[in-house]
Amino acid sequence: DELEKESVRFEKVTDKSSNNMQTEDSELRILRSNVKFLQLTNNKLKSDLDNVLNEILSSTIFLGEPIDREKKTVT
Repeated sequence: DELEKESVRFEKVTDKSSNNMQTEDSELRILRSNVKFLQLTNNKLKSDLDNVLNEILSSTIFLGEPIDREKKTVT
């Protein structure tokens, strides 16, 4: 009788452990998926930011008028 109780208890613990492992595996898969998504998004945003900054820096806003080195300045 005691052996049967322990056997049932062992099965319950084993089932619970198995369920916990399945839940953890599922959570790990979700976390890995989220990490991959965030890494890809981060790389895309970095690339987009680089492109935007390069476009801004090469625009006429920053280029302005060419500097005329021959022009005499009044001092």
